[in-house]
Order: sequence, then C-alpha cells, then structure tokens
Amino acid sequence: MTRSPGFWPYHCPFCVKTYIWSSDYRKHIRTHTGEKPYVCDTCGKDFIRSSDLRKHERNMHTNDKPFPCAHCGKTFNKPLSLKRHERKHLGERPFSCPDCGKAFALASRMAEHQKTHTGVRPHVCPVCSKCFTKSSNLTEHEAIHSGARPHKCAECGCDKSFQCAAKLAQHVLNHTGMQMSESN
Repeated sequence: MTRSPGFWPYHCPFCVKTYIWSSDYRKHIRTHTGEKPYVCDTCGKDFIRSSDLRKHERNMHTNDKPFPCAHCGKTFNKPLSLKRHERKHLGERPFSCPDCGKAFALASRMAEHQKTHTGVRPHVCPVCSKCFTKSSNLTEHEAIHSGARPHKCAECGCDKSFQCAAKLAQHVLNHTGMQMSESN
C-alpha cells in the first residue's frame, strides 16, 4: 500500500519516512539529529524517548528483581532474562544453525555464529588490516597494537592487567587455586 501525502502529512527531511502523528515524527527526527532530551537522574545517560528512559531506570537502577531462578536462586528483573538464564541449567539450546546444525541458547548467538558461514568480516583493523566478524573482537585485537591492558584483576594486592578478557579469566583461576586445562 502506498502512502498518500494527504494521510501522511509529516515527511522526514533526512530520509523517506512519513508519519501521521506529529509525536511519532518528532521522535523519528531525533534519530537523525541526535537529540536525547530524556536524562536519567541517577547516571546521566540520555534517551530519545521517555519510554526508553523508564525502561532503563527500571532495569538498571532498581533492585526490584522479582523473578528467582529455581536452580540457583539468582534473581532477575524480567521473565525473559530468567528464561534465558535457566537455559544454562537445563542445557537447552533451542536455536540451531541451518548451515551446520550447531545449537545455541540465544537467537542472537546463533545469528552471530551464522556470519562465520558467509565469510563476511566487516570489522577491519586500521593498523594491520586483519578482519573480524564482530566489532568486539576487533576491539580486543586493537589492544595488541596499542599495548592497552584494560582488563584488570580485581583481587586485592594483584596489580596484573591483560589485553583480553579471556586471559584475565584464566589468571583469576590462579587466585582460586583452579587451573584451566590446556584443551580449553
């Protein structure tokens, strides 16, 4: 169905979108201008929509977590978060890759995995031109060139820091007396 100009009076000057309601139009324009008029009083983070601010405050700044895990007692602020967590206990992996059959607990992890089949690696290191499927992998890689070691050990008296989170996790096991096997 085409949008008749008479029924869609608000036209975005930046893209092709049109709106019936001025409130929707104003919210959309903010995505182009970067205006974020709704600010969290607690942490200062700003938002385009008041509903996003309310959701942020509920999820980030209240300790109201009425959904407990029946297996470990950890509590969550949303039923969906609890459901995702419980999959770890139950070993559920309902999302299967259509290319190779590998299963995942989260749809987002499966979608991320599927990029490995396409060969597309859009995140390119500006120093050495190595390519990555995920921006987070590029960020970790860039520490090699900069010498940055942003992952610091929180153990009292330990001043070690690491270029990647995996190396820190391996190091933390030393403090607990556990060792990771070489096959991991």
